[in-house]
Amino acid sequence: NKAALWNRGIARTWTGNLPGSVADLDALRALDPTNLELRRVRTVTALAASVDVPAARAAAGELLRTQAGNAQFLLLAGQAEWALGNGAGAQQYFARAAAADPRIIDATYEQAGQFLQAGVPQMAYLQYSTVVWADQSMAGGYYGVGMSAAMLGPAFRPQAIAALEQYLRF
Repeated sequence: NKAALWNRGIARTWTGNLPGSVADLDALRALDPTNLELRRVRTVTALAASVDVPAARAAAGELLRTQAGNAQFLLLAGQAEWALGNGAGAQQYFARAAAADPRIIDATYEQAGQFLQAGVPQMAYLQYSTVVWADQSMAGGYYGVGMSAAMLGPAFRPQAIAALEQYLRF
């Protein structure tokens, strides 16, 4: 059932089971391969979960080929570049996304806060990192990166400290 797979996949995202969400969204994609929103949500979830990031980058590129000016797809392509360590490429996509929809960075910031409050630090970290790469003047983005990185554990301690120190400079 398509609706059940979608709902379970989204519920798994919001409860922090990102690999389970990716699995449900993959199963749904087999039933609904042309659903672009499904493909976008699956790709951003895979990026946050660090599930086959190169494949997620390719998926973002496929989405962009369907709608080159879609702000959500541009943002996703930037997130894929960021996840692969290509900050310059990420910033170019983020700038294009903001030009296509001037509200997209603010909306990403709001969603990041929702993920942080829900206790889903992987998604919050990806979204807050997107915000600070896209607009380095958003002080709250640095706070969010710091807090979500701290929630991700000791391996992310350096990122948490650096982001919170940057936040304190505002």
